[in-house]
Amino acid sequence: MEIWAVDENGEVWGCWWDAGWHDWYRIPGMTFPQGTPLSATSRRDGSHLELFGVGADGCVYGAWFDGDNWNHPGEDGQPTYWFRRGTEKDKLPPLTPLAVQLRVVPPPSHLFAIDVFGVGTDAGIHGTRFLESWRPWYRLPVPVIKFQKPIESGGLAALGGWAGVNVCIDGSLQWYGHAHDSGADGYDFGVAFYLRSEKRMIALSHNGSVSASRPDHDWEEIHPPNGAVAGILSDLLGAEASMNMQYTSHIGQTLEGVVSLGLKWFVGSVLGDVAGGLAIFAGVELGSLIATGEFGAGAVILEEVLWMAGPGNTLLAVAAHAIAELGYDEKEIPLEAYELIDEHVFHHTLPAHEDLRITNIGGEASSGEQRPFTMSSPVGGKIRLNMGQAGFDDPIGYGVGKAGATGLPIIPYEVLVHELVHAWQIRWTGFDLSWFADATSASVEGETSYLYGPPGPEFAGGFTIEGQAQIVSDWFSEHAANATDPKAGFAQLTESKAVTDPYFRYIQDNIRLGNY
Repeated sequence: MEIWAVDENGEVWGCWWDAGWHDWYRIPGMTFPQGTPLSATSRRDGSHLELFGVGADGCVYGAWFDGDNWNHPGEDGQPTYWFRRGTEKDKLPPLTPLAVQLRVVPPPSHLFAIDVFGVGTDAGIHGTRFLESWRPWYRLPVPVIKFQKPIESGGLAALGGWAGVNVCIDGSLQWYGHAHDSGADGYDFGVAFYLRSEKRMIALSHNGSVSASRPDHDWEEIHPPNGAVAGILSDLLGAEASMNMQYTSHIGQTLEGVVSLGLKWFVGSVLGDVAGGLAIFAGVELGSLIATGEFGAGAVILEEVLWMAGPGNTLLAVAAHAIAELGYDEKEIPLEAYELIDEHVFHHTLPAHEDLRITNIGGEASSGEQRPFTMSSPVGGKIRLNMGQAGFDDPIGYGVGKAGATGLPIIPYEVLVHELVHAWQIRWTGFDLSWFADATSASVEGETSYLYGPPGPEFAGGFTIEGQAQIVSDWFSEHAANATDPKAGFAQLTESKAVTDPYFRYIQDNIRLGNY
């Protein structure tokens, strides 16, 4: 048995009992505020001790005894007694009590894991874990909406349990479950959980195995705060939960099946004729799904809806009915057109020419025509400008003479410039989930998403995705128009009228600097 305490000078002292109490000893190298509570655990045969406390700087420090010494080589190779657990940003209030737990990871690994928990200044519970190495700190989510469903295999299968999702106020998700095999056969299984609100779906998936020798399988995944989820909490209060479970020895096919079933359920029950909707897939790898019917290398047609695979395991339903065929054509952007636009409009901040493609697929517009849309494929890294058949045949002259989104006649190169702004957005935002959600919102809002107000707001926060692209294409249309020689119009973009345009600030300070 062993005990530790912090003295009036902030130093740590320990004393141990083995058929009698021994003399106190000091663990040097660190001082703590007087009265700091210390927490400890013992692993292996009791000869390996772990001791933790919160320092005056708010960081958690740990010391460990390996049966012989409390001091061990630090990063500089010098003997060190105390090690900081986390970064300088991972802080708890001084004098915070810590809870420490030791556990053994289930076989076959037989590894030891240590969990350390404390309450932060935000009143949330924060934790870190040692499992072969120390992991980053995380905040335990505080659920505001809870869903749980039983695992029911049906038939003669002896596989049961439950799974649940807790949605937290900051948009984080706790995805957990328990599977149990009560029979003699073993199962590889895949389970998917879906939360469906009016126009959004959250989907999570987990694979595992159970057998007669290892009948129980538990999981818990903490998905970090997500703005897209936090933004739909009110919708999720009335969400419907559904779960699908498949068991097979082929895990890849299982995962593909649960994702496909989820999409079918979502499309068939929610979208109908709606042309857009966002599905957030948390922890679901889409590789096997994409391989079943690919648009380039990043989409699949299900229920006559094109689902584009995005980063962060997101999918976007970009159109319904207009693109029910898997066949499509694609080609490179004409090099001369790319070079003119990249030099005179973007100042060489566009994605590389070889990373861009034009296709003959287009979304639906209220007029019945195909509306261009631009998306990125996470596999292969290509950005595709989907301009419909007319735009594919003539990307430079597409739409010329017709009224654009703001009512002005379209000039050569204008639509291509607009779609290339979306390619620029994808490059300079990293195509994250917030951009994805904004693009979805613009798709649902229709023509109004192209409108923008007077100059003044910040580029990223002040305008919609389509509004940003429309600012650039309108600036181009107004100052590059040249009826006799469209190519010569690019030189007009350096004239005084163009560079004193009140919207030129966004071209100069954002587009040309790659500053989203």
